[in-house]
Amino acid sequence: MELKSSAFENGGRIPALYTCDGDDISPPLQITGVPQEAESLALVMDDPDAPEGTFDHWIVWNIPADTTAVPEGKEPKGVVGRNGFGNLGYGGPCPPRGTHSYRFKLYALDAALDLTPGSSKKRLEKAMRGHILAEALLEGRYSRQEGGSSANETGSAVASRVAVLAFLPGLAGCPGASSLPREERSVRLRAIPATLWGLSLRNAFQFHGFVPTMFPARTVACGRQVRRREAADKIADT
Repeated sequence: MELKSSAFENGGRIPALYTCDGDDISPPLQITGVPQEAESLALVMDDPDAPEGTFDHWIVWNIPADTTAVPEGKEPKGVVGRNGFGNLGYGGPCPPRGTHSYRFKLYALDAALDLTPGSSKKRLEKAMRGHILAEALLEGRYSRQEGGSSANETGSAVASRVAVLAFLPGLAGCPGASSLPREERSVRLRAIPATLWGLSLRNAFQFHGFVPTMFPARTVACGRQVRRREAADKIADT
């Protein structure tokens, strides 16, 4: 059994189109050599290089055994599991740093699985035990530019950054060092987690470096402004 993609070679770089820096759609897949006795297929995509351990990006099972292709941007027919972002369906590569490997793993099974929609990869792997007839692996690699973003970052990633900056006027230029009254700064800073919670988990992950990314030349100056502002606040309290 073999799993391929017309978008990238096995071991090659995954185009940004299929990541959080692009349209975040699933890549096209081609399937060949499925055993005749197979009753269903299961598809898993994960990232073994994630900082906190293997991160799951795509989980689908009970795919018809006669499936020969999964079109770009489409979910295969079947039952969809919950990925590491907390969403159902495909969630593209979005590594915080460095180059990560992404494994597309296809399993041919001798039965359909009685598994609740939205189940985790761990539950899927447990349900597949004793039912795997064949396996296929397709690997791709992806890295982002320093600062956690790509040169062609678009769509939801930029929209999320703009959303927070728009929600926090007076803080965007240099968080914690604005001319807003201290009480107002405190209220708005406390609201940041709630604002991020309203965004998708994927986009929230990208905010770890939004100040250097949006304002690279001002990052060092911001640190100085924050320290000066804190010092001024302490003097005002005495």
